[in-house]
Amino acid sequence: MPQSDMTSYVPSTKIERVVQYVKRNSKNAFIIVLVFIVLFALLALIFAVPIAQVIIGFSHKNSCPINHLIPIYLIVAGFATLVLLIIECIKFFYEKSTFWSTLHILSAIFCLGWFIQGSIWIFRAKGNVQYYYPYYESIYCDHTLFDFAFGTLFVSYGFLFGFVGNNCEYKR
Repeated sequence: MPQSDMTSYVPSTKIERVVQYVKRNSKNAFIIVLVFIVLFALLALIFAVPIAQVIIGFSHKNSCPINHLIPIYLIVAGFATLVLLIIECIKFFYEKSTFWSTLHILSAIFCLGWFIQGSIWIFRAKGNVQYYYPYYESIYCDHTLFDFAFGTLFVSYGFLFGFVGNNCEYKR
């Protein structure tokens, strides 16, 4: 491509715009690459939690007689969160797409409803659960399963309150 055509080239996607920026600012290329590595690691960590929910839910599927729905909560929450994250990544590249925005909203509503239902199941069992005597089936739940479900529930509460707090305007 001749030089005159290169200056008139307008990148069409976000990736192309980033590549053009890196080419123009090659001095900062190391910092930009480092930022991409950190963002990729953060994205991998974000995807790791729902994958762990699915794995722990499946591996302890029959280990919580106090409420057999707690492992199911983890499995469905993990899959639903993965779907939501994948839709969010796709929506990032197709930002003006009504289809992906609608799908994102619907999956977010499902995740919120499932989160509320999981909260009910886990908090009802919290006061009575014991981890040491599996033959007391009416109050037993595997320690790893219950604590992981309880922990991810609180992480979800943190994200929910952070999201709501970040999107509220304070008027004085």
